[in-house]
Amino acid sequence: MADNGATDETGEANNPNTVFLYIRASLIDKKSKGSCPTSHQWFLAAYVLHQNHYFNLTVKTVTPGNPPEDYQALTGRKKLPIIKVESGPNGEQDLEVDDLENFLDIWKCEQMAVAKYSAGESEAELVIANMYRNLNAFLLDQTSNPSLLLASLEKLNTYLSRTSHTKFLLNDDLSYADCQLIPKLHHLVISAKAYKDFEIPSTMEHVWKYLAEVYKTVAFQKSCPSDEDIIAHYEKKAKTSKKDLPNPYVCKEFTYTWEIPENIINGS
Repeated sequence: MADNGATDETGEANNPNTVFLYIRASLIDKKSKGSCPTSHQWFLAAYVLHQNHYFNLTVKTVTPGNPPEDYQALTGRKKLPIIKVESGPNGEQDLEVDDLENFLDIWKCEQMAVAKYSAGESEAELVIANMYRNLNAFLLDQTSNPSLLLASLEKLNTYLSRTSHTKFLLNDDLSYADCQLIPKLHHLVISAKAYKDFEIPSTMEHVWKYLAEVYKTVAFQKSCPSDEDIIAHYEKKAKTSKKDLPNPYVCKEFTYTWEIPENIINGS
């Protein structure tokens, strides 16, 4: 997917709008996309807009210690991720991570509406608000008590049970809330299993059905970091008693775990 540190999405020849997204590079392979959840979130959001023909998209990976020249030429503090709108409705703009919701406002895409413009978006964001905090607390916990993490998952499962007629949080298309949730939820799947041998209970069928739909999307498949990079992301802070934890830095090739429990697949 990566070529000389860049992932190019050609888009439409007659589309006048061009966007560059700079994200953190892999901790293992500096030319591949990394495991930063915020970078993944913005890769998803930008890719959804790209798919809907708002602009042509180029995604570039950045290693902070050895950044490419075009990244160095950007204005501002250069805090990753950064979006450069080379041409768009408001002309040329550089937007850093703290300003990136303003990027969504540029395109006036109802599918990517932020909370201040969408009651549904606001409600969904409240449901997922503490999930990543509780994942980090669980990984740091010597006792490996999953109670807070399970509470977050149960809250999400209950919400999804009320919206079970749709594929995703708000409807059948990825919304901004989905772009916020997906990196955190997938990090949970990979890191909690690796460090704590924890899996989302198969009884939380609505969470797993949601993930099954997410894993099918091109946006997720294009933006998803490797299992190894996600494991490396938590290496210095996760507490684990596991003796057989693999070294993510010596993998021969990246792996991507997108598996769903059999009872969900079979509808039992």
